[in-house]
Order: sequence, then structure tokens, then C-alpha cells
Amino acid sequence: TIIYVTIVTFLGKDCKKMQLGPYTLQNYALFQDCKDDEVLRFLTCVMPREAHWSKGAVLHQQDYPLTDILLLLDGRLALTRIGASGQEIRAGDLETGALYGQATAFSDDQLEGFSITALTRATTLAFPAKAFYQQCANTCSAHQKVIRNMIRDLARQAKVLTNKVGYLSAGSLRGKIALFLLQEGMDTPAGDPFTLRYNREEMAEALAVARPSLSRALTQMKEEGLIDYDRKVFRILDPTALEVMT
Repeated sequence: TIIYVTIVTFLGKDCKKMQLGPYTLQNYALFQDCKDDEVLRFLTCVMPREAHWSKGAVLHQQDYPLTDILLLLDGRLALTRIGASGQEIRAGDLETGALYGQATAFSDDQLEGFSITALTRATTLAFPAKAFYQQCANTCSAHQKVIRNMIRDLARQAKVLTNKVGYLSAGSLRGKIALFLLQEGMDTPAGDPFTLRYNREEMAEALAVARPSLSRALTQMKEEGLIDYDRKVFRILDPTALEVMT
């Protein structure tokens, strides 16, 4: 449950950085390229709510309206859904700096398809959706920049979702793993190590497969010289073979 909720308060006018508690907001993608006074004007105008959550707290239940857009200031959140069979499916995680809820808040019924649960202690800012489609009376540059950053993030989320649909629809378990690893290591040269954000349990949930089956498949792919790994650190040794699997 919520530990406590407060309305955003601000530092003095002469502060060098716009801060909310210990957070420098210009470090978050939502406020990219915003100057200190622009961040201050935007927050003063929209008055987002700061909330602190304990580990295991449920921020939102699936199939209930979500009218705010959440900025995760710190911590980690899980997106889960109970399917028709009653099985809980983990759709993904939100890391520090993530912005979530745009698609739901801008929809007609505003019904959120996932439950949001805190995997760690977490702090969020909740912005009213209108903050991103209605500019203030002063039509200040801060609103223009923040709206642009929000749309950019929404486009990034759409791309991530497209990629996820790709590996979930792969024909075989090895195909799912291959596509997953290729996407996770896409910015790393072949043969070089990269670190996954997921442990084995989380990876199995992301691929919607049983963890023992995932472990067996990874072991086989390692023995065949396709990949190498040590816990979360992976290396793709034969990217061509992995691409064929997909």
C-alpha cells in the first residue's frame, strides 16, 4: 500500500537545479532539454502528485481506469495480467525513469489492461493526462518540450511492444530465445558481452515459457556454441544461426 502521498513542493527560486526530494528532474527523459525555470513552470502549472510505495504494493489493478500518467522516479515496477485461464502473465517491468499510462489515459474508456506492482520500494509522480494535450494559458516553451518528450517516449514504447510481439509469436522456444537475445544485445558487437536486465525467472515470464524449459534450451544453445553466458552476462557467438532460428 501507499506509505505516504504528498503534493509536489519546490525549492527556492535561486536553486541551481529543479529538484523533487532528492531527484534532479532534468535527468529524466520527460524533461530532456528543459531548463530549470521551464521545469519549475511546468510542475507549478500541472501539480503532479508524488507517491512513495513499499515493495509489493499494488499501484493499480488491471481493468480499472487509469487517468494519470506515471513517471517512475526510482525503483522498479512489474506489469502483470491475469489471463482467462487464471494464470498471471508478466508483461514486462518498468525501470527508473519510465513513463507509463499514456495509451490508457488517452483512450476512450481509460481502462488499464495490466496491474502495476512495486518490485522494490518506489517513488512515482502522477501527472493528469490533460497536462500533455492542453497547454497552459501562457503557452510556455516548457509545455511544448515536455509534450514532445512524452510523444517520443510513447513512440519508443510502441517499438518495444512490436519487438515483444515478435518474439512471443516466434514458432519455437529456441526461436523466442534467439530473437530475445538478438534484441537485447543489438547494440553490442557479436561476441562481446552484454548484461540482461532479467534473471532467469523474469526472462521465462517475459517469454511466457516455463523456467525449466528455458534453462534446458539455454544450456543446449551454449553447448552448441551459439551463445555463452554466466548468469545475466551473455555473448552471442553465432548471430547468423540465431537469426535463422527466428
